[in-house]
Amino acid sequence: RVGLFTSPHILDFRERMRLNGEMIPKEYVYDFLTTWMSWITAHELSFFEITTAMAFRWFADQGAEVAIIETGLGGRLDSTNILERPSLTVITSIGLDHCDWLGHSLESIAAEKGGIIKPDVVLYGENLDEDVINRTIKALGEADMLIIGGTSLTVYPAAGFIRAFTGDKLVLINRDATANDGIADLVIHDSIGKVLSQISV
Repeated sequence: RVGLFTSPHILDFRERMRLNGEMIPKEYVYDFLTTWMSWITAHELSFFEITTAMAFRWFADQGAEVAIIETGLGGRLDSTNILERPSLTVITSIGLDHCDWLGHSLESIAAEKGGIIKPDVVLYGENLDEDVINRTIKALGEADMLIIGGTSLTVYPAAGFIRAFTGDKLVLINRDATANDGIADLVIHDSIGKVLSQISV
């Protein structure tokens, strides 16, 4: 049983929540809202937060084995980010949208959308813009130290970026060994989340 949560809807609000292609029943929507309305009102939930809670409750009640969840604004503060350990995450191209909430530059929007990235969870993304790649390579060429964490360095773009680094110190943090361990000044084989949680500033 596969759940699907998307937005926005086109004709019917129930399009947002589907299980095996079938929309959430009207009766479930009514029952959920009447059951939870006083709590929703007391906590001043947004429309999207209500919709997310309804979808997740319905998927659980129906025994969904997997669910495809599309974020709203996407990222750090999105209500869908309550999922602590998704099977994988996907980030699509970043554009200047939702600027009032996410920021007015590609960098600030990328930082907010990157909030869905979790330790030890596979991340898929679209190809990077050529300008972003060029700026990254330039920054790597000027850096004194490079710390790379949580990647096997076998996939694009990380595999190519390491070659652009010409600085003094290379640190690799990854649960498993990588083909680049031999060129690093420091190698830590552990979960990136565990390692970073032990650092205090």
